[in-house]
Parts: sequence; C-alpha cells; structure tokens
Amino acid sequence: LTGYGVFYYAVNKNQWYTMKGPGLNGGTGAYLPRLRYDPVHDIVIYHQASTMTYSFHHNEWRTIPGAGGPGVREKYAAGVDEKRGIFYLLGGTNIGYCTNPVDQMWAFNPETESWSQLTGFTVNPWENTPACVDYNTSIAYSARSDAFLFVSRPGAVYSFDCAARDWNRLETAGNPLQCSGHIAYEARNNFFYLLGGSAAPQGINDQRTTQGLWIYKYANSKNAAWEAMVAAPDAWLDITASAVTVRWSAAAGFQFNLYRANAKPYLKGFVKLNTSPLTGNSYTDNTAATGTAY
Repeated sequence: LTGYGVFYYAVNKNQWYTMKGPGLNGGTGAYLPRLRYDPVHDIVIYHQASTMTYSFHHNEWRTIPGAGGPGVREKYAAGVDEKRGIFYLLGGTNIGYCTNPVDQMWAFNPETESWSQLTGFTVNPWENTPACVDYNTSIAYSARSDAFLFVSRPGAVYSFDCAARDWNRLETAGNPLQCSGHIAYEARNNFFYLLGGSAAPQGINDQRTTQGLWIYKYANSKNAAWEAMVAAPDAWLDITASAVTVRWSAAAGFQFNLYRANAKPYLKGFVKLNTSPLTGNSYTDNTAATGTAY
C-alpha cells in the first residue's frame, strides 16, 4: 500500500497487479497502515478509520459495516493468525505521527465481521515503551509455534500465544539489537528475521536508525531459548553538538576499521580514522563537521 495505489505481487507469474477498488485514505509514502493477508478466508484485511477487506475472487474492496473496533488507528503493528484467520492489531496512535500512543490490542474476526479488545495479559507488550510502534515495527506469525513474535523498543522480545491469547516476555540470550524493526518468518528453519528499525524510544527525529539483519531461532511461545547470530554488522550514530559517536553491534571476535568523508562525492574521499583495528563497539569522532559520512 503506497500513496500511489494498492498493489500485490503474484510469485507464480512474477508480476505486479493493481487492486481495483475505492481509494484508501492514509496519506502517502511509507507511513500507512498495515495490509495483512488472511489465508483462511483468502482476503486482505485493512484498518484505519474503518475496516475493509479485499477479495481476490471479486477483485474489489468492501467496507465492513458496523464492525466497531479500535476506531481511527495508524502506525500500528498487525498480523493474521494463519490457523484461525484472526486479524490482530497492536498499539498505534489515533492522531498524528506517534503523538498519542494507544496501549491496546484488538482482534478482528472475519467470520462475524466484528472486533473485540483483548485485555488481562500475563505481560503487557507495552510495559517498557508505549505501543505506538509506527512504520518501523511489525509482528510475525509462526504456524509451527502458533504464536506471534514482537520486538519492542528498547529491544524487549514478546511472544503472543494465539491459542491462549496471552503475551509472554522472552528472556532472550544474547539479544543483539536494542531496537525494533521489520520482522519476517521463515518456516523451514523456524527462523525469525529482524531487519532495520530504530533504537529510539519512538523513533521520532532520532538518528539511531539501523540497517542490520538479525536471525533468531525460536523454540515456542513458552520457551525462552533463543539462538541469535549476526547476519550483518549493524551501526548507528549518536550525535551531540560537539562529537559523533559511531556505535555498532556484531558477534564477538570481529575487528573493524572506520572511514570518514567530509563532503560529496563520498566514494573518493573516505579516510581511515583508526590507527589500529577496532575491537570494541564504538568510536567517537570529535572533529566531525556537517555532511560527514562514515
């Protein structure tokens, strides 16, 4: 879903298609609500000011009348229980860009075309930071474990048991990335992949965005045993008035060099800052200027 329309990609035909139907409000760019596919009912579910479903069979959108539910909601995390066809909506904001976070979780049942609010969890996934998760965060479903995984800021990991409809916190060993990000699930190895995101409490006007890719081996929603390894080094910047500290996360045993360029074109202007290989996870540059790249 983009500001230019709604599209889907058919893997078997290696081709993009436009979803016909009414215009979906939500602004432009990447800050739009989540579309989620429900394989049980073969529909796409969408919610912002109202709830809509898309039928591939009829190639059209339908607004669900009288569905009730969370009302206006943006920048939330969403996922579909692929065994039961239930659409879950977590957090978000009801006005503006993360200015009014709403610590709630809702479930939409396509069979009854109705919403219900979920409460009384063992652990609230918004216990450390508001559940306004914005566009950097998502939840992913594992059919093997019948559970969702959610990584909140600052790096806390939660599992939602779809059968019990309850959240638990996972005390993950070697939690590598103190931030939230996009999550995808790979069924063959039961891996969750975490890509990018932000280490800031809400990710607003903060330079601590990340580009790392992390892999987690997940047991089940009641087992906190995880194996985590770095698939790619991750780095971010802490900027103050007088200095820039470059920080990164990586598995033990790596060594790094840090290069800086002060102006474009950067490709020809990088100079190494460190005199010997860096074995830690940070470097402070006290002479940085506007436009510096690392």
